Amino acid sequence: MIRLVVPALALAACSAPASAPAAEAPAPEAAAPAPESLVPADAATSFTVGEQTVTIRGTRLIAPPAGRDVAAAFMTLQSDGVADRLVAVASPVAPTVEIHDHIHDHATGAMSMQKIDGIDLPAGTPVELRSGGKHVMLFGVTGPLTPGETVDLTLTFASGASVLVPATVEGY
Repeated sequence: MIRLVVPALALAACSAPASAPAAEAPAPEAAAPAPESLVPADAATSFTVGEQTVTIRGTRLIAPPAGRDVAAAFMTLQSDGVADRLVAVASPVAPTVEIHDHIHDHATGAMSMQKIDGIDLPAGTPVELRSGGKHVMLFGVTGPLTPGETVDLTLTFASGASVLVPATVEGY
């Protein structure tokens, strides 16, 4: 697995569950080994792994409203060179993190949120994770999140790449 670190990104999240934090040292035997560190192709947003460049933009986390423990994360992802798929997200601030989509029932007009197993990233096509569409949910957020602070999100792709990105917290 390859670990890509994206510094200085503005990140925002909607209410979404988060998983365990990414470790710098190898993970325990029950967990996957820690990914290798890579030097980013563009320190602000892009990383190259073989023939693939992954770009992550506008990442942000929306803090839960008072009395709640659910947050959401949004960003734009693009995989150049080869298609890929976002398959998991983890964060040290929430024990459960899931990838979700909003489903619109055209017959009733109702919208509902549904957990999905991943998000396809066609080669060269930006994919926006946003409110009212595909997004990341962090459940069981621990402690208050203060607007302006950053929260780590680890994005895992079907290609085996694991990308650590800081998400900037925004108020609800």
